[in-house]
Amino acid sequence: MNPRRLLGLIVGCFSLIGASVASAHPHVWIDSRVTFVFEQGRLVAIEHEWKLDEFFSSFLIESFDRNRDRKFDSAELDELRKGAFDTLKDFDYFTHLLIDGKEVKLGAAEDFRVDIAAKDAMSYQFRMPLETAVDPITVNVAVSVYDETYYVETRLAPKNPVSFKGIGEGVCTFQIRDDATKKIYMGLVPTSLIQLTCRK
Repeated sequence: MNPRRLLGLIVGCFSLIGASVASAHPHVWIDSRVTFVFEQGRLVAIEHEWKLDEFFSSFLIESFDRNRDRKFDSAELDELRKGAFDTLKDFDYFTHLLIDGKEVKLGAAEDFRVDIAAKDAMSYQFRMPLETAVDPITVNVAVSVYDETYYVETRLAPKNPVSFKGIGEGVCTFQIRDDATKKIYMGLVPTSLIQLTCRK
């Protein structure tokens, strides 16, 4: 079994419905939205919104919303972050930033927030800063969001998967395509690459 503490939460839940289900891949599904954040024309951060599947959302709400008011106070949010988010730091929060084709490490997640919507659907929002801002006009920028182990399946949201902040309308555009050079789960599952194109 994968040793991640995040998945330790999941395993406890899946054990109630049988080992055959727990052994399947993936365990959790995420619809992801990516925002490119700019300051003075340079890319400075990536912001995420992850909509978690209802099954895992319900499990997290049951585990961390102690007073059952369908929101997380500061203590509950801190416990949730430590128990079901911070461990993803070891996996770069499933975020793969490519600058001129080479993966660049991002800073630790900031501004972590959680929302509970209808039908127990939860979402995470957080920001990942670049260690060094880059000019997307002079370098090639691309981002993928995926879990190498495929315990978590991340999919770009069907509506408005990519947005921009801090830059004029039309300065940057994007294209989403399968990355033929990066397939996971024994090479069976392609990953999606968000390719950024910016102009003066």
